[in-house]
Formats: sequence, structure tokens, C-alpha cells
Amino acid sequence: MDFEVIFSGISSIIIVCLFAIIGIKIAFVYKKTKVRAYIFVGILLILIAESWYPSSISFIIAFFNEGQGLINYPQAYIVIGISLLPLGLFFWMLAMTDLMYTENQKVILVITFIIELVLEIWFFYGLFFDMSLIGRRGDSIVDGNYGLVSLIIQIVNLLFFLLTAAQFGFFSRKSDNPETKLKGTFFLLGVLCLGVGSVFDILSPGRILFLIIGRGILVISAIMFYLGFILPNTIKKMFIK
Repeated sequence: MDFEVIFSGISSIIIVCLFAIIGIKIAFVYKKTKVRAYIFVGILLILIAESWYPSSISFIIAFFNEGQGLINYPQAYIVIGISLLPLGLFFWMLAMTDLMYTENQKVILVITFIIELVLEIWFFYGLFFDMSLIGRRGDSIVDGNYGLVSLIIQIVNLLFFLLTAAQFGFFSRKSDNPETKLKGTFFLLGVLCLGVGSVFDILSPGRILFLIIGRGILVISAIMFYLGFILPNTIKKMFIK
């Protein structure tokens, strides 16, 4: 394995684990607050890192099958990296409409469900009947060559989340409560970092510097999301006088 593959595999594992740990911690805030939106956001953060699941799993498997990972199983690689993204977005819309637009929650959720159901049906149609729509064998154990449908699902879900999450962050920034306003700022930074980090990640094949920068920004994104929902007293005292 060359340095780029090793770095990509290890950093993918770090990103997946970090988002999962933070997602679980946020979900457990429900026990104290009884606000179910924390559960939904926790699930979202676990699933939002799905794009890095297959490279993490493939990198680990490579140690047990002579360095091949999932490179010979492109269907498995792509299913692991795509199939749950619509579910993650649906949980986000549940959380968002619990906290704002509550009067239109049913309509928003029905529209979201229909859009995501169509994307999922299209994805699994391609998986079983036209694999060229979904993708093909990657160039390395940590890369997947995604087809048209897979790319559309990734782009639609990422843009949908970034736009609605930014709206939620600006909504929080308008609060009269200094703590809520500060959380909104951190959340917006998390959204920005996720968008920028994802762009660097998409452009990273063959560009190790882009890969390093992108993965670093994604780690910062996870930390910002944590501060956007769980604001430690030490951080609170630093910014709120």
C-alpha cells in the first residue's frame, strides 16, 4: 500500500468513528432533556459519514485478504457507501421540523420521504438491473467509481442537508439566548466545514494535499457539530461573558 491509500484508509476510519461517537453522545442528551430531536440528530451524524464507511471497511479487510479489501466487490462497496444516506436526511428533517416549521412538519416529511424513496428505488433498480448506473470497480481499495445514480444521490442529499442545516443555523443565531446563538454559530461552522471538506475529498484522487486538507476539515466539522449541540461549560465561558 502506498502512502495515499494508507492515509485515506486511516483517516476514513477516524472520520467514521468520530462522527459515530459524537452522534451517540448527542443522542444520549435525550435522556436528560426528553427532546427527541437529539436522537434524530445523533442518528443523522452517524449516517452522514456513510460515504467513508466503505473505504474504512475495505482498508480493514485488506489486512485479511492479501491487500484486496473490497476492490473485487464494487456492488458491496457502493451499497455500503450510498444506501443509508436518504435515511440520514429523513432523520435530519424530523429533527429540523421538530425544532422549526412544526406546523408544516407532516407536509415537509411527506415530500422528503417521496423524494428519498424515488432515489432509493432508482438506486436499487440500478444495483440489480444496470450496474453502470451505480458504479464500477474502484482504482484502489479505498476508492469507488460511482455511477450517475450514486452521484446524484450523494449530491442531492449533501446539498439538501447543507441548505436546510444552514437555514437552521441562521435561525438559531437569531435567538435572544446567548448560548443558543453560540451553538448556532458552531453548527454553521460545522455545516461550512462539511461542505468544504467534502469538495476537497471529491477532488482528492491523485492529489494527496487535497486529501489531507479535506480530511482535516471534515474532522473539524464533526467537532463543530458537537459544540453546536453539546456546549461544554469551558467553551461557554470562553465566548459568553
